[in-house]
Amino acid sequence: MILGLWEHRNFKQFDRGAFIESCRTMGPGSFPLISMCGVFVGLALSLQTVLETQRLGVDELAGGVIAIGLLRELGPLTVGVAWAGRVAALVAEDYIQLNKEMSDQEFAGAFILPRWLAAFVVALPLDTYGLILGFAGAAVTAAIFGGISPNQFLESAHVSMTDKDVIVFFAKLVGVLPAVSIISTAIYLRTEKESKQRTVSRAVTFAMMCSYIALSLFTCFIYAPPNHGQRYAAPDLRFGRSSDSSVIEFLRK
Repeated sequence: MILGLWEHRNFKQFDRGAFIESCRTMGPGSFPLISMCGVFVGLALSLQTVLETQRLGVDELAGGVIAIGLLRELGPLTVGVAWAGRVAALVAEDYIQLNKEMSDQEFAGAFILPRWLAAFVVALPLDTYGLILGFAGAAVTAAIFGGISPNQFLESAHVSMTDKDVIVFFAKLVGVLPAVSIISTAIYLRTEKESKQRTVSRAVTFAMMCSYIALSLFTCFIYAPPNHGQRYAAPDLRFGRSSDSSVIEFLRK
């Protein structure tokens, strides 16, 4: 069923109404969730990072550390997985409300395909919005608690981020998470034979578990060093013995 989802015959059963409604609920309907997650994740990460970098005497690198943390892991693992759980809940609720038997082809073409495409379409603007809010919350927190100006914060973030980090961030949130959340929910809905009373909560749990596993595997595949036994020497941060450039290079590795 899933492997044949993109077959031409499934597009003949494509439900445009479901696609438009799913875009609305998964997109604008998710703004409150994305806003809260983005701001408070950025705030918490920035506060902890600023305190530690000040203790080590390298507070000018706080923006770079926060940028790497948000892009590589914390953004996808918090904001992204929370949205994936919402997507799973919406799909499961729609399935329960339909309350009818569907063939595998009808389920794939008329039910799953429009919702998958909707999740894919709204993911990019949502992720961009969440990332901007995350950086804004982090910059404000760094200015309040660390005395780091927004310009200094953004300059440090710009120096530390790489094109690879940005590409991988959007690949996770636009490619991996929509596919994993929709497919895992579809598999659960088609294999669940028990009462529908707990279908939504169980579908959300299953989708979030699959999302964590998929993101972890994706990260290992992208960032694992070619020589797995290679060790990097950490720069000496005591008494200013390490230059900013050496610290940034170490963080990138």
